Amino acid sequence: FVWMRFSLLRNLSFMIREEFVMAQFDYVSNSANGHDAQDVLQNKLLRLRRDGDLSIVVNTYRAGDPAALNAEQFYAPFMIQFNNGSRWIVFSTTSCRTDRIKGQQWDADNLKRLDSNIERAVLTYPDDVSAIERRNFQKQKEKYETGREISRIDDILSHKDLVRQIQQRAVDIYDAAD
Repeated sequence: FVWMRFSLLRNLSFMIREEFVMAQFDYVSNSANGHDAQDVLQNKLLRLRRDGDLSIVVNTYRAGDPAALNAEQFYAPFMIQFNNGSRWIVFSTTSCRTDRIKGQQWDADNLKRLDSNIERAVLTYPDDVSAIERRNFQKQKEKYETGREISRIDDILSHKDLVRQIQQRAVDIYDAAD
């Protein structure tokens, strides 16, 4: 009986360690995937700047309320500025997790409040996400578009669609200047 108990505890301990290691591996894998996607997006934004569609691309945009001690409390992975001075903040993610989106909502709300040049906040995801994730992003976007949920994030777009919208906005700004 004692031997069986020890064997059971040892097996349970092994299973717990195995689950912990797998969870750590998943976290590291997901984190690396997220960083890779952010690098791809950054390269696309920098290309748009080189092409003249954008005047500024800021990687890691931070701001804080002047009344607070933390001058960098609010964050967006990217801030882009068009040639007319208007700005968008861009959040990037590889999965549509509502807890993460709520944090991005908070940051978007406060960054828009602190910087009157920010016209839009966009949540973007890689073009190669799984079909399930793509559906999740589309469902979340529909919630915002139909008014089922209030959002300070103005749109949810794939990287490809974000690039198209930036290029269209740049053309509109150019045409308005004529």
